[in-house]
Amino acid sequence: MNRTIKFRGLNPKTKGFVYGDLIQTPENKTRIIGFKLGVTEEEYQSYVDYNVLVDENTIGQYIGSLDINKEEIFEGDILVGNRYPYYSNDKLNYVGIVEFNYSSWQVILKCINKDKLGISNGLSDTNIDEYGFQNMEIIGNIYQNPELLEAK
Repeated sequence: MNRTIKFRGLNPKTKGFVYGDLIQTPENKTRIIGFKLGVTEEEYQSYVDYNVLVDENTIGQYIGSLDINKEEIFEGDILVGNRYPYYSNDKLNYVGIVEFNYSSWQVILKCINKDKLGISNGLSDTNIDEYGFQNMEIIGNIYQNPELLEAK
């Protein structure tokens, strides 16, 4: 398989993200486990580097793309692009929220400029394939930075 499958979730104790594989425990708890790199088959018993209980409401999957700064993009990230509809007249009008909808990763627009009508609010940025995630920048996420979604 040529794509990377990994998840992140907020650790309720540290309030920071942990990254790795998602597991469901027999007690119906969701955990993320991380693995040491470069272990041999003989070292398999010490393969797990960490095993952390995470807040289920904050779990997001890596979408397989990087932003303009080469940061991995996850479900729940808040993005901006450098063109319309994100900006017009040098003012930020929209942010995009990364979601999985209709069998694909999409950027759902959210109007944050209170002076703009915001008719595109909630619509997908359908040109994302031609524009590309590599031309967008992560400015935060919906869990740690909800203030980025407020109209100003």
